[in-house]
Amino acid sequence: MVTESWPNKIRGVVPGIDVVYYQTIDEAKEVIIDPDAAYGDIVPKLFKRAEKLKWIQSPQAGPKAGYYH
Repeated sequence: MVTESWPNKIRGVVPGIDVVYYQTIDEAKEVIIDPDAAYGDIVPKLFKRAEKLKWIQSPQAGPKAGYYH
């Protein structure tokens, strides 16, 4: 699970990296245009705006929790 402390931890081990953390799609949609990489569920609404993404890291390899019922 992503936590708000991760950006600071990443900055501590990768000098010069720019890391931002957003909890909602509306917050993320304004900044998703420029990044090279993203972590999380990049829904179609965000993906359409992501003009420079080269890497998307999913929080899990399979379907979202609750998919299997």
